[in-house]
Amino acid sequence: MSGSNDKTGAHYTKGRLLDRILGKLAASGISVDALTPADLKPLDEFHIGGIEATDDLLDQLEIGTVTQVLDIESGIGGAARHIIARHGAQVTGLDLTNLST
Repeated sequence: MSGSNDKTGAHYTKGRLLDRILGKLAASGISVDALTPADLKPLDEFHIGGIEATDDLLDQLEIGTVTQVLDIESGIGGAARHIIARHGAQVTGLDLTNLST
């Protein structure tokens, strides 16, 4: 099993994804010290259905400021930021590549 996890992690971390994201932000004039969820929005919803699918799921749940949410396979944390902005919940992101926020 660990061999499979090693291959998966290598796939998602090849090409220094974080460095590429930071480089694109800098090239766009966006300071990483003052990032907003809107700055990262173009990178956040890489799944079937996009933000609409995320909202459809969230609409079926009772989430509030005292809710603790676990975002599994969180990537760079787009869904987590969306849940925090929309509901004020406490969100923990867990991802194979350790790139979540």
